[in-house]
Amino acid sequence: MISQLIGYLRKRSGCCLLICEADAGKIDTGKGESFECDGVIRLSFMDFEEKPRRILEIHKLRYTAFEPKVAHNLILNNECIKLSDSKII
Repeated sequence: MISQLIGYLRKRSGCCLLICEADAGKIDTGKGESFECDGVIRLSFMDFEEKPRRILEIHKLRYTAFEPKVAHNLILNNECIKLSDSKII
């Protein structure tokens, strides 16, 4: 069914965002979402230098060159959402 839903959404719009929650350490729920989708990112928290940080990891991004498994600090505030420079954490 997920394949049919994604196919329908691709025909109806140029872009869509499918969000799912997976167990820690996994990139999908086991129902094939990561196979069907063009991109897979993981949002998480990590303690770095005794300070919690939001982390965004890109696991898959079709048609795009990227450094796999390079974490970025995800900054969320009242003014913007942005990524810090790439860091190996």
